[in-house]
Amino acid sequence: MSDPKGLFTKYNESVLIYVYLFYLFSHMEESLQNDIVVPVSEEMPETKKPQKVGVYALIILLAFSLLGLTYFVLKDNGINLLEDVIGDRDNKQENVTGDNNVEDSDPEECTVCTNEARLDNGGWGLFSLPQYGFGVEIPTYKMLSMPGIDSAQNIYSYWDVKHADYAPDAFDISWYGKVHSDLEHHVRIEFFPSRIPDNFGCGQGCVKEHVFDIYIFENDGNENYEQVKKKYIDIFSVFYPADNEYGTESHKDSIKWGKNVLEYTIVGIGGSSKGYIVIMDKYIFNILYYIDSSVVESQQIAQRVLDSMKFE
Repeated sequence: MSDPKGLFTKYNESVLIYVYLFYLFSHMEESLQNDIVVPVSEEMPETKKPQKVGVYALIILLAFSLLGLTYFVLKDNGINLLEDVIGDRDNKQENVTGDNNVEDSDPEECTVCTNEARLDNGGWGLFSLPQYGFGVEIPTYKMLSMPGIDSAQNIYSYWDVKHADYAPDAFDISWYGKVHSDLEHHVRIEFFPSRIPDNFGCGQGCVKEHVFDIYIFENDGNENYEQVKKKYIDIFSVFYPADNEYGTESHKDSIKWGKNVLEYTIVGIGGSSKGYIVIMDKYIFNILYYIDSSVVESQQIAQRVLDSMKFE
């Protein structure tokens, strides 16, 4: 029989030592028994022979010690007796974990950073819609927006992401940029107080909010920037004619996110909003937003949210 690892060769010396020690321990036991003398008296009852438990325990202890020594001697010479057992088990566990990670991932939507995601803003989260090629970074920033009488009554503002499908009542707006295709998806990113006190009402900017509405349409005609831009300019002229007393609109060609975009501003009675029309091969994005400017730090973070948007 072949011995590819030289295992039996490595064992020879250890086995011989073990046999020799076992021989010595066996004779030690016989010697101890012969040396034990128990006096016999007519008046004393017959006594039991001494137990051999102590000698056997010593032999077992030394045997295990020898086995341990043999293991480490072989390991030092490059042979690990437990490698095949433990190593294969660890590898199998790693493969199972890796497969589970792939199966648990959702290709349709990611609301938290993936392991491979590289963010422009460290410590932020990544919200993405891979099916539309859209992503945006979400801050962990919070701000005291409504101080109360004590700390328990303070109201803070937080960043949040909502889908129109989940909260349709919060997405009532008269114009969302429809040109020809139906609305595919609507996402709102907002910085808003966690709650609004009863009987509290005000206009745009009174709670220092920031709002980004992302309207996504299918570019079913595979139209280029100039073609889509013309259609939006025509829509602007319909909704906001020159003699309109309820609102005005202005637009211009611009560069944003490394792309040609149509930048526009709408000023109405209730406030103003800005926006960008982004034309991609498969989808058209209308980014309509409002950034409050009353708190400089919060305003700067909102601008970074806008700048972090990705279109692929």
